[in-house]
Amino acid sequence: MGTRIELDLAPELNISTDGVTIRTVTSSTSTFSIKEDGLYVSARPGRDGEGGTGYDDYYTSEGVRLGYKDPYTTITSQRRVTGMSYVHRLFDATLSDDDPPVLTPSNFRSEIDLVLVGDMCRVDQGDGTFKYYLVIGTNNNVITSYEELGVW
Repeated sequence: MGTRIELDLAPELNISTDGVTIRTVTSSTSTFSIKEDGLYVSARPGRDGEGGTGYDDYYTSEGVRLGYKDPYTTITSQRRVTGMSYVHRLFDATLSDDDPPVLTPSNFRSEIDLVLVGDMCRVDQGDGTFKYYLVIGTNNNVITSYEELGVW
């Protein structure tokens, strides 16, 4: 028994329930097309509901940039979506005896590494296992808060 999935994609796209087939409904205003390497929909500038797709602004958040040339500059480029250049790391680390304990990455290279929220650290327990921590706060490459995830 399969799972039913309903899609509301306007009249341009219909998916049959008796197999995996896709057919288009052609229209002079449609921007939907099927090409050899995938499905495409062209985005028209303009606010949604006014003939456009709502893609008329600039946005940077949660690892996505809308309307910028690349992840690194403020040069705008209409109708472009780029991903941010976040790479999360798992650092080996030490945990101090201070109160509260300070979590410090030991394989950290200050000239090229950044500690980001979402990175993880592992502290060697000396018995072949590591205690893992999720970084939830940083300030100038210093871990300010973290959550213990467990020992493996």
